[in-house]
Amino acid sequence: MLTLPIVCVFSQDSEEILDKNAGSHARPVVVDIPQFGRVQGKRLSGTDFFGGVPYAAPPVGNLRWAPPEPAAPWSPAKLDASHFGPDCWQIYDPLINPTADIDQMSEDCLYLNVFTPAGHSARSDRLPVMVWLHGGAFRQGGARRAEYDGRRLAERGTIVVTLNYRLGALGFLVSSSDGLLGNFGLMDQRAALFWVKENIRYFGGDPDNVTLFGESAGAVMTLLHLMMDGAGKLFHKAIIQSNPLGFQFRSIVVADFIGEALKHSVDCRDLACLRSERVEEIMRAQSSLMGVPRSVGDFFTWAPTLSDSLKLVVGIPKGGFGNGSPLSRGHDMFRDLDSWKWQMNRDTAWAAVNVSQPLKNLDLIPDDIPIIIGANKHEGEMFVHGAFPITMSKAVYWMFVGALFRDSASRVLRHYRGYVDQIEREAQELARFQIEEEENRQYYLENREQLEKEYQMLLEMNVSSTDDVTERPGIEEFVATWSRGGSIASNHGNSSRNFFTRLWPFPSYRTSLSDEEKSRIREERRKVRAKEKALREAAKVVVDYRPVMSRIIDDYLFRCPAWHFAHKLSQMRLRKGHPNNVYVYQFSHSTHIPGFKECWGKACHTAEIPYAFEAMDIIRANYSTLSPIAQREAPQSPEYPYTDFLAAYREALQAADRDDAEEPGDLGDHNYTQSTNFQRILDHFFGDYFKEDPDEDIANDMANRWYAFARNGDPNYLESKAKWRPWRYALEEQEGDNQRFEKDFHKIGKEFDLDHIFSLENIGDEERDNSTMTEGFSWSGAFEERVFRRRVLDELGMEVAAEDVFQTMLRRKVKPGEDQDYSFNSLLFGSVTGPKSRQGSREQQRRRKALRQLVQIAQDMKIMGTGIQGDHRRGQTVSSLEDDFFPQILELKWPPEDRLVERDCTCDMWDRIRYRY
Repeated sequence: MLTLPIVCVFSQDSEEILDKNAGSHARPVVVDIPQFGRVQGKRLSGTDFFGGVPYAAPPVGNLRWAPPEPAAPWSPAKLDASHFGPDCWQIYDPLINPTADIDQMSEDCLYLNVFTPAGHSARSDRLPVMVWLHGGAFRQGGARRAEYDGRRLAERGTIVVTLNYRLGALGFLVSSSDGLLGNFGLMDQRAALFWVKENIRYFGGDPDNVTLFGESAGAVMTLLHLMMDGAGKLFHKAIIQSNPLGFQFRSIVVADFIGEALKHSVDCRDLACLRSERVEEIMRAQSSLMGVPRSVGDFFTWAPTLSDSLKLVVGIPKGGFGNGSPLSRGHDMFRDLDSWKWQMNRDTAWAAVNVSQPLKNLDLIPDDIPIIIGANKHEGEMFVHGAFPITMSKAVYWMFVGALFRDSASRVLRHYRGYVDQIEREAQELARFQIEEEENRQYYLENREQLEKEYQMLLEMNVSSTDDVTERPGIEEFVATWSRGGSIASNHGNSSRNFFTRLWPFPSYRTSLSDEEKSRIREERRKVRAKEKALREAAKVVVDYRPVMSRIIDDYLFRCPAWHFAHKLSQMRLRKGHPNNVYVYQFSHSTHIPGFKECWGKACHTAEIPYAFEAMDIIRANYSTLSPIAQREAPQSPEYPYTDFLAAYREALQAADRDDAEEPGDLGDHNYTQSTNFQRILDHFFGDYFKEDPDEDIANDMANRWYAFARNGDPNYLESKAKWRPWRYALEEQEGDNQRFEKDFHKIGKEFDLDHIFSLENIGDEERDNSTMTEGFSWSGAFEERVFRRRVLDELGMEVAAEDVFQTMLRRKVKPGEDQDYSFNSLLFGSVTGPKSRQGSREQQRRRKALRQLVQIAQDMKIMGTGIQGDHRRGQTVSSLEDDFFPQILELKWPPEDRLVERDCTCDMWDRIRYRY
């Protein structure tokens, strides 16, 4: 069973970071909320912080497992809001939840925190608001976590709100016999959103411009709120980060079994007993329970429960939520399930807390809400390594896939066979490299003194290409030795046979030897046997299939359902004539997740959070590959890169005897800094130390994009390095978007030389000798098709950004100094803007039509893909190319890239088998 832990290991929390940054300069700042009283926060350089503000009554006593009630006013007293409120109760586990602090937990936890630009609450203008829902598998986490520090976002000109909500059994327990139907954590969030709607104006926020954003479990609930009444009124935009959309919510009937098990564990029979039980005992019982998963999409023990059949509501009439609500003050109606009906009136309908499967009910999401959705590139890594801390064999891989996907397992195994072949080839290559490395290591140890002396000479030669290195002492002798086949060139062969011949210095025939000679021979033979054993050990490589399993989990739970969501939702909106406002990203920046060695240098689950908040203190301390924790958990490099070391020697010395050298041994003008192998050695040891700037750059870029989106619904800003276009970028043609162009070879031939593009006779020697023609086209082995593909991509102004056996992403070629929006290929893939009309000139339309026809021809020849759903639709008549070609994502790394998804067989496969469970 897979679990989704909160995987942050920090040396300090947000409270400590705030105090550290404030120092002795923090001063009180006061905001007056008429309905409640005065709130005193603190000013931290460029921001004001108000923490621990209650948005609902403490959910204790009779309010345990009850909808939230309004918070009581604290006037005339002044509320001390200079610190975070306590976390909601959760299990403390050093492995699963290491950041949990029992001293910072309480059932009285329904508090929120507000970050504003310094002094803005006293101004009249209203700023956009961003409300954050933290993740943690619905059972752990809290708003005080250091990675959710909202100061940097607030400094850009927004109001950031973070909040706590009930977790685990306290937030999601179902016991229908007691009238408990779960989803109390969701109700808390609705109450917080209502509080923001009513009161954020007093902090300088605009209640009519609220962005709801969350990660992991927080993203799950963000999407659920999008499907409830109130979306578009309580909040107006949404950012969904790493939502496991493949998750299947449990029905009340199934969740009832877990609730009854918890009641049995604490020896309770009724609700009164449950409410009187110590919270520590509830946590103990909660930690002992695990729901039996029905599939890979059913892995949360405590989570929202399907309620669309019951139509549960939290009535929030005028005057505040809870007062007069049918769910408040005893909740007798909980006991009569038949009495629950859809209550549709002007005052309470928007507060409905109804849970349904998102991918099956996209029509519930309002069309006018802009949405960002995306996932990290390596989401599945930590879950698979958590479930399998040791190497996964092929048999275990087969069995695990069979257990998770049942009757679809054979299709899954068959589809991912290409990745299996890839890691097996990599294992063979690793074995070959390890044998070569062992041979070189043994040679190095035998010739260490001479090699290190020569290495120092090579370093001196590498100081500057402008120096006359031939005049340095010893260099001339060194170069002369190597240029005539010196020590390595003459003594170091490439085969193990030559290697062992050099190490066998005694004759094979019998002769009379002295005891001393016999002892020497025995010692030499012992060394040979030891070397042979070392080579045999180097050749042993255990193939680990966890990378394939991680890819499956990533595709099934995160990437493919997110792309499916964007595909269907944007298609639905465009057909209704609504704006195309669904943006998709993939975070692939190289990071480090504390405590997870397998995530070093990857973009695992939760990796993007501090980058979106631009929490540089946390990034540098934990998430950067340069952080102290990262350096301790980084993969261990070889003690000495023997193979690269010797290869660098050979390359440098061969260059010394090139044509530009007048005589053997003459260095000429050769610059040894151009030695690629030598640079690989430098990068091997020092490359990580140049990654801190990209960390800061991508964090700044993400924070700017998140802020720009919160401000106006467009995640692009003035200095953006890459244009982030919506998932489906519709073209505007005079003939209409729904008209499919016929293939007209006569007309398109005027724009392109089709004979040159698609003729076998025109494949010349230059193209045959060009190795790039045989690369970047994984799904075909035909050389001619690869040539055609390369030619078509050149005509379209495209190149391959990423490709494997199942997926291809393209990127636009932009000439130096050329604006991307005005480039040639924007005629095909984007609306023409600028001084000309929106429709574009007749010449532009003609060129665009020809380009699209060229794409259609290439698709029909099967040398180009047809998008995320192209495989099973190939050959079908579609209304336009936008229906299935070139959806777009932003690759969040540094520098970022806007990419076109040309082909994705994997998501096509998952979409056809996803809903069997």
